[in-house]
Amino acid sequence: MTYPIVFPTYQRPDGLSEFYIRRLLDSIYAQSYQDFEVYMIGDKYSDQEQFDQIAKSYDHRIKAVNLPYARERDKYKDGEKLWGSGGANAMNIGIEMAKRDGHSFICLQNHDDFYYPTYLEEVNRCIEITGADFVFTNGHYTNNTNGQHYNDQEYPFYNL
Repeated sequence: MTYPIVFPTYQRPDGLSEFYIRRLLDSIYAQSYQDFEVYMIGDKYSDQEQFDQIAKSYDHRIKAVNLPYARERDKYKDGEKLWGSGGANAMNIGIEMAKRDGHSFICLQNHDDFYYPTYLEEVNRCIEITGADFVFTNGHYTNNTNGQHYNDQEYPFYNL
Protein backbone atom coordinates (compact mmCIF):
# COMPACT_ATOMS: atom_id res chain seq x y z
CA MET A 1 0.00 0.00 0.00
CA THR A 2 1.27 3.47 -0.84
CA TYR A 3 0.95 5.93 2.03
CA PRO A 4 0.56 9.61 1.24
CA ILE A 5 2.18 11.91 3.76
CA VAL A 6 0.60 15.36 3.83
CA PHE A 7 2.16 18.34 5.55
CA PRO A 8 1.48 22.06 5.38
CA THR A 9 4.34 24.50 5.61
CA TYR A 10 4.93 28.24 5.66
CA GLN A 11 7.81 30.72 5.71
CA ARG A 12 8.76 30.88 9.39
CA PRO A 13 9.83 34.28 10.74
CA ASP A 14 12.78 32.65 12.57
CA GLY A 15 14.37 31.59 9.25
CA LEU A 16 14.28 27.88 10.12
CA SER A 17 11.70 26.79 7.53
CA GLU A 18 14.15 25.02 5.25
CA PHE A 19 15.87 23.27 8.17
CA TYR A 20 12.61 21.86 9.54
CA ILE A 21 11.20 20.88 6.14
CA ARG A 22 14.39 19.06 5.17
CA ARG A 23 14.54 17.33 8.56
CA LEU A 24 10.99 16.07 8.03
CA LEU A 25 11.61 15.05 4.42
CA ASP A 26 14.87 13.31 5.36
CA SER A 27 12.99 11.36 8.05
CA ILE A 28 10.35 10.36 5.48
CA TYR A 29 12.90 9.27 2.87
CA ALA A 30 14.78 7.28 5.57
CA GLN A 31 11.72 5.11 6.30
CA SER A 32 12.23 1.35 6.37
CA TYR A 33 8.92 1.15 4.44
CA GLN A 34 9.50 3.03 1.18
CA ASP A 35 6.08 2.94 -0.51
CA PHE A 36 4.95 6.54 0.05
CA GLU A 37 4.16 9.83 -1.66
CA VAL A 38 4.67 13.27 -0.12
CA TYR A 39 2.31 16.22 -0.44
CA MET A 40 4.16 19.38 0.64
CA ILE A 41 1.58 22.17 0.73
CA GLY A 42 2.94 25.69 1.14
CA ASP A 43 0.69 28.24 2.77
CA LYS A 44 1.89 31.65 1.64
CA TYR A 45 5.48 30.36 1.50
CA SER A 46 7.10 33.63 0.53
CA ASP A 47 10.34 32.31 -0.99
CA GLN A 48 9.04 30.42 -4.02
CA GLU A 49 12.57 29.65 -5.24
CA GLN A 50 13.49 28.03 -1.91
CA PHE A 51 10.20 26.11 -1.84
CA ASP A 52 10.78 24.74 -5.35
CA GLN A 53 14.44 23.92 -4.64
CA ILE A 54 13.55 21.92 -1.54
CA ALA A 55 11.02 19.85 -3.51
CA LYS A 56 13.36 19.31 -6.47
CA SER A 57 16.15 18.03 -4.22
CA TYR A 58 14.08 14.90 -3.51
CA ASP A 59 12.68 12.36 -5.96
CA HIS A 60 9.48 12.10 -8.00
CA ARG A 61 7.40 11.02 -4.97
CA ILE A 62 7.09 14.59 -3.72
CA LYS A 63 4.21 16.78 -4.91
CA ALA A 64 4.74 20.38 -3.88
CA VAL A 65 2.11 23.09 -4.20
CA ASN A 66 2.55 26.59 -2.83
CA LEU A 67 -1.02 27.78 -2.51
CA PRO A 68 -0.73 31.44 -3.56
CA TYR A 69 1.21 30.36 -6.63
CA ALA A 70 -0.69 27.19 -7.58
CA ARG A 71 -1.47 26.85 -11.26
CA GLU A 72 -4.33 24.38 -10.85
CA ARG A 73 -6.71 26.37 -8.66
CA ASP A 74 -9.72 25.35 -10.70
CA LYS A 75 -9.36 21.75 -9.47
CA TYR A 76 -10.51 22.73 -5.99
CA LYS A 77 -13.99 23.72 -5.00
CA ASP A 78 -14.64 27.34 -4.03
CA GLY A 79 -11.59 28.45 -6.02
CA GLU A 80 -9.59 31.43 -4.82
CA LYS A 81 -10.93 31.69 -1.29
CA LEU A 82 -9.32 28.35 -0.36
CA TRP A 83 -5.79 29.43 -1.19
CA GLY A 84 -3.31 30.75 1.33
CA SER A 85 -5.71 30.82 4.26
CA GLY A 86 -3.94 28.94 7.07
CA GLY A 87 -2.21 25.68 7.96
CA ALA A 88 -5.42 23.74 8.57
CA ASN A 89 -6.72 24.74 5.17
CA ALA A 90 -3.41 23.78 3.54
CA MET A 91 -3.65 20.38 5.29
CA ASN A 92 -7.22 19.94 4.02
CA ILE A 93 -6.15 20.74 0.46
CA GLY A 94 -3.34 18.17 0.74
CA ILE A 95 -5.83 15.60 2.01
CA GLU A 96 -8.14 16.34 -0.92
CA MET A 97 -5.23 15.96 -3.35
CA ALA A 98 -4.29 12.59 -1.82
CA LYS A 99 -7.92 11.40 -1.93
CA ARG A 100 -8.21 12.44 -5.58
CA ASP A 101 -5.08 10.41 -6.26
CA GLY A 102 -6.95 7.37 -4.90
CA HIS A 103 -5.46 7.07 -1.41
CA SER A 104 -7.62 5.85 1.45
CA PHE A 105 -5.08 6.00 4.31
CA ILE A 106 -3.42 9.38 4.74
CA CYS A 107 -0.57 10.25 7.11
CA LEU A 108 -0.60 13.79 8.47
CA GLN A 109 2.41 15.65 9.80
CA ASN A 110 3.57 19.17 10.64
CA HIS A 111 6.58 20.64 8.89
CA ASP A 112 8.58 21.07 12.09
CA ASP A 113 8.13 17.44 13.20
CA PHE A 114 9.71 14.23 11.98
CA TYR A 115 9.15 10.47 11.83
CA TYR A 116 11.16 7.71 13.43
CA PRO A 117 12.61 5.36 10.75
CA THR A 118 10.08 2.54 11.28
CA TYR A 119 6.93 4.70 11.48
CA LEU A 120 5.37 3.66 8.16
CA GLU A 121 6.41 0.04 8.63
CA GLU A 122 4.65 -0.08 11.99
CA VAL A 123 1.53 1.67 10.68
CA ASN A 124 1.40 -0.74 7.75
CA ARG A 125 1.83 -3.76 10.05
CA CYS A 126 -0.96 -2.47 12.33
CA ILE A 127 -3.33 -2.13 9.37
CA GLU A 128 -2.43 -5.56 7.98
CA ILE A 129 -2.82 -7.33 11.33
CA THR A 130 -5.95 -5.60 12.59
CA GLY A 131 -7.70 -4.53 9.39
CA ALA A 132 -8.05 -1.10 10.98
CA ASP A 133 -9.77 1.71 9.11
CA PHE A 134 -7.99 4.35 11.20
CA VAL A 135 -4.62 4.39 12.96
CA PHE A 136 -3.79 6.89 15.72
CA THR A 137 -0.21 7.23 16.93
CA ASN A 138 1.50 8.99 19.82
CA GLY A 139 4.18 11.58 19.41
CA HIS A 140 7.10 12.78 21.47
CA TYR A 141 7.93 16.36 22.34
CA THR A 142 11.51 17.52 21.77
CA ASN A 143 12.81 20.70 23.28
CA ASN A 144 14.59 22.51 20.43
CA THR A 145 16.86 24.31 22.89
CA ASN A 146 18.46 21.30 24.57
CA GLY A 147 17.30 18.31 22.48
CA GLN A 148 15.55 16.71 25.49
CA HIS A 149 12.85 14.18 24.49
CA TYR A 150 9.68 13.71 26.51
CA ASN A 151 7.29 10.82 26.12
CA ASP A 152 3.52 11.13 26.42
CA GLN A 153 3.52 10.22 30.13
CA GLU A 154 6.06 12.92 31.00
CA TYR A 155 4.54 15.58 28.78
CA PRO A 156 0.84 14.68 28.39
CA PHE A 157 -0.06 17.93 26.59
CA TYR A 158 1.89 16.65 23.59
CA ASN A 159 0.19 13.24 23.49
CA LEU A 160 -0.57 13.22 19.79
